[in-house]
Amino acid sequence: MPIRFARTRLLVLAAVAVSAAVPGFAQKPDLQAGGANPSDIPNHMTTKVTLPGFNLADAKLTVDGACTLAFYTDSANQIVMMINAERAVTDRDGFCNIHVKNGYGSADAWIGVSLTSEEKAQIDAADREADRQKHESFVTRSGTQWVLRFQSGSTVTYTMKPSADPGLPTFADAKGHEVKIAVSNDGKVTILGAQCWRTGTLSNNRVSDGTTKGSCSPPGPWTATMQ
Repeated sequence: MPIRFARTRLLVLAAVAVSAAVPGFAQKPDLQAGGANPSDIPNHMTTKVTLPGFNLADAKLTVDGACTLAFYTDSANQIVMMINAERAVTDRDGFCNIHVKNGYGSADAWIGVSLTSEEKAQIDAADREADRQKHESFVTRSGTQWVLRFQSGSTVTYTMKPSADPGLPTFADAKGHEVKIAVSNDGKVTILGAQCWRTGTLSNNRVSDGTTKGSCSPPGPWTATMQ
């Protein structure tokens, strides 16, 4: 190897080694130093947050998500910032994203923004209402009465029983035998009884392709009309 080329190569390797060993020497920001403190801040308040790291001097700091930046100061190994928490109640994630950038690259971190107790109660109430509406829609799809017809010519009528149970709607025949009947969004019908499972497809309030599994009585194919 020519002496001049070998010397040049050694100088390049030495420069790379110095760059890796000396903090702040032409390197991108490094936030692998324990994370932001605190890692969670209260909503609608301005909180002092400390972000340790390396190569942070003269870095540009921006935030987005559930917060805004009031101001910050930086040094080689730490950024101190004042962050305004502005999480909306509709924001189910609640992250304040922190971005640090210099001329050599960037790094990211995040902190959580905690809702107030009133906001948490508001979300819980909204979730309960959404669940109620979902169940109500589910019950409505299941109808109030089903008349099943079998190959033998026999029929059985199931009428919905009033219930506050959030599970599958309960129906009963004239003898008090209960079944659960559910209709999915795509019209798939499931009728569950004691060791009995019937399925079919609802179209225009009718089932014409009913199948049976388990110890059902009567057994075999069935059709039905729903009211």
